[in-house]
Amino acid sequence: MSGSGTIGRIAERAEREGGDDIAAFRPVGQRWMPGTWKELGEIRREVAASLARFVQPGERVAILSQTRWEWGPIDLAILSLGATTVGIYPTSTPAQIEYILVHSRARVLIVEDTAQLARLKGILPDVRRIVIDASGEHSLDAWREKGRAALAAFPEILEPRLDAVKPSDVATLVYTSGTTGPPKAVALTHEALLWTSLAGTRFIGATKEDVAVSYLPMAHVLTRVNYYGYLQVRGTGWYAESMEKVGAAWLAANPTIVASVPRVLEKAQAKILAAVAESPATRRAIFARALKAGLKRVTYLERGEPLPALLAAEIRLWQRVVYSKVLARLGWTRVRFAMCGGAPLRPDVARFFHALGVTVIEGFGMTETASPITLNTPSSWRIGSVGRALPGIALEIAADGEILVRSPGLFARYDGDEKSTREAFDERGFFKTGDVGTLDAEGFLRITDRKRDLIITSGGKNVAPQNIEALIREDGRVSQVAVFGEQRPYLVALVTLAPETQFPAKKAVQEIVDRANAKLAPYETIKKFRVLTEDFTVENDLLTPTLKVKRRAVQKRYQTLIDEMYDAVDARQ
Repeated sequence: MSGSGTIGRIAERAEREGGDDIAAFRPVGQRWMPGTWKELGEIRREVAASLARFVQPGERVAILSQTRWEWGPIDLAILSLGATTVGIYPTSTPAQIEYILVHSRARVLIVEDTAQLARLKGILPDVRRIVIDASGEHSLDAWREKGRAALAAFPEILEPRLDAVKPSDVATLVYTSGTTGPPKAVALTHEALLWTSLAGTRFIGATKEDVAVSYLPMAHVLTRVNYYGYLQVRGTGWYAESMEKVGAAWLAANPTIVASVPRVLEKAQAKILAAVAESPATRRAIFARALKAGLKRVTYLERGEPLPALLAAEIRLWQRVVYSKVLARLGWTRVRFAMCGGAPLRPDVARFFHALGVTVIEGFGMTETASPITLNTPSSWRIGSVGRALPGIALEIAADGEILVRSPGLFARYDGDEKSTREAFDERGFFKTGDVGTLDAEGFLRITDRKRDLIITSGGKNVAPQNIEALIREDGRVSQVAVFGEQRPYLVALVTLAPETQFPAKKAVQEIVDRANAKLAPYETIKKFRVLTEDFTVENDLLTPTLKVKRRAVQKRYQTLIDEMYDAVDARQ
């Protein structure tokens, strides 16, 4: 597969061939300002020239910032020098940031603004710093000025450094979310990132004409891989800078591709349904009929059967009268497909958007695999599955159900942890994902649970908590669910409610749990639950930055409440 080489060379080619074409839009006050490929190249070269004086090949440079226009070219500047980028989530606590800076031995820290810098007062290791949104000697503008001066004096300062970078060099350290212990530093090479980015881009059919909004953290491997894919096809990006601003960005950008995590799609669905609920009765009835027809269409598409002529005609009518207007509220009138990953998407949410004409494709990947291993595609998908393996990736299911992967995109090592690196692979070189799943006859993969999350009850039953949690979360009034029961006689759950939910909690949640229990084996049913007054969030450290539940953190915080659901009689069973 082409795309080999180094990320710096790929960036150089995109800048040269893109020239004055628009590469991206970024928010400046209330306006969206365009940036060209030429400008992107200027930032990359100037930052690289200023860093070249004291950052040597293989050394680490950390970036602590929201997703923004400057993140990409700064990352590319670091990689052009043969150095290694260390992305840090902006929601990280000072203690987490200190751990990463010390563990990675970062020489430079690039932070978004003075507010981020102030959070680190007293714990900042001995590193140089650059502040993107600031003025003065430590500002990005000042560093760019130093770079311009260096390039004027020594025009060839960067070429030898860029030429010395090898595809097998480590491009980035991505720290795992730490849901099961201290974060590991996943070392990913240039060739692994470029191979995966090009394989994924080709698999879903992304082109130069595509427009996407970037808002998920650039510290996360999937956003980075998407960015490197964007360099190779030269699409147009819009930078929302946070999840709270993505709605406005969608309306401004009118994207052709939406990248998402399940919670974002759930909120988009809730926004649509809330608007429908506030509309006159006649409009509500029309929407209900249109949605019913759309869902009927989805059943035919799932079976791969052609639509009956009358249904096809009805869908064309609803597309003009209902679907297009509903999607216009989101800024999704041009969306070809929505990609979703990071956690299981509720099937009812997927079918809702399919019914409105937006194809939702789920995928599966990990930091250690440079993200996508499998993907559905706009033309070949199955709701509830995470798609088929990308070409060039070998996928197997072990005897105990664990998903095993061999791929050119696999990580090089856990930096500084040889033991964990050895244990991550089997004797044939397959990476042990820690996820449990099944493959159907057509090669579609379904994830059933995390192997490390499997609950073994005191009765010896193996239970996959994510399946149960997904059933309860099918009711949109529920925000998050965490199921527990390791070495206990039965399962219990902690439940949080969506912010907009207004109903008598205990009774309604009992009905929701009862409906889920009806679909489960007796040993899988939830016997007791508690409704929490606070949701799981990134800010309270109960969700990862990609919105996955930190099960151990939840258990630690609510251990007393969990224990209360097992009384003395239950404990003797």
